[in-house]
Amino acid sequence: MDDCIFCQIAAGKIKGLRIYENDKTLAFMDIAKDVDIALIKGYLG
Repeated sequence: MDDCIFCQIAAGKIKGLRIYENDKTLAFMDIAKDVDIALIKGYLG
């Protein structure tokens, strides 16, 4: 899944403003103007 944008953000290959992070959750600012924060939970492996 190296081409998955969320995997790249989680791996630090794509920069993002991380708001919160632990071993199972990553929250970061979304670049879209209609959404403030993107939340990935249970996706990080």
